[in-house]
Amino acid sequence: MIKESEKFLNEIEKERLYLTNLKKDFKDLESFLEIYELLKSNLDKLQEMKESMDESGYTAPFRSLNRYGSRVSEDVDFEELGEISRHNQIFRNKASAKKNSFDRVKYAISAHRIALGNLEEYAKIRCKDCKKSYRVSSFLDNGKVCKCGSSNFEFKINHSGVHRLEIIPYLPLSGNYMVLMSGLSSWGRESFKRVLNVLKQQRRGVVKTVTPIVKYKENGRTITKRVPLDSEFADSYEDELRRRFGKGVRIERLEFHRTKPTIINDKHTCTNLALAYV
Repeated sequence: MIKESEKFLNEIEKERLYLTNLKKDFKDLESFLEIYELLKSNLDKLQEMKESMDESGYTAPFRSLNRYGSRVSEDVDFEELGEISRHNQIFRNKASAKKNSFDRVKYAISAHRIALGNLEEYAKIRCKDCKKSYRVSSFLDNGKVCKCGSSNFEFKINHSGVHRLEIIPYLPLSGNYMVLMSGLSSWGRESFKRVLNVLKQQRRGVVKTVTPIVKYKENGRTITKRVPLDSEFADSYEDELRRRFGKGVRIERLEFHRTKPTIINDKHTCTNLALAYV
């Protein structure tokens, strides 16, 4: 499976997109679909490989070594100990190869998804007869035939879409992100880190819940209580507390629980985008 994946990824590397300006290369619908369908075909094969690797234990190749490889009986003599050590090293090398191959496939999948997402946003395919417009994926799912029965289409740019086609040739489509990173200059590495930090930066999230800790009187006793409130009471929690516990309620402490979103919460996507923009 390692040889198969490496062979396919190397083929992708050899057939890399030498397109300096995709907007000029896409002169018509056929030239656009040629690139899109190539990337889609590659993505489908990569996803099949990933599923096979998942089933074969590539997600945790060192688990068996950690469980069985470190224990050696005290009765083992020196020669056997050397043999065991040699076998352990062989298994570790195989596990490392599995991890690296699986890692490369995952980065390649992410890069293809980014490329296809940009192409999807860039193109609008319109039927010349009924003027109905399609996204690329819908157009292909319909067998390149309009609902009106026509197969006469034209390629249009979706000016309202969010796309950056110029980054596609610089994506690690073959999963060779380590090679690209090692080839960066000192300035490139610094830029890469900055872009990566921006993509991973956490923004201040919206309020999910408000939890005031309150004191109030009930039957002559002072009661302290935590009162979780939904986000709808973020600006009116005092009114809600008075409604529940009376005007004499006192807030001892107030906790706001916020979401903590990142711009992109996936290391493969972050790394690929940072490399493409650098």
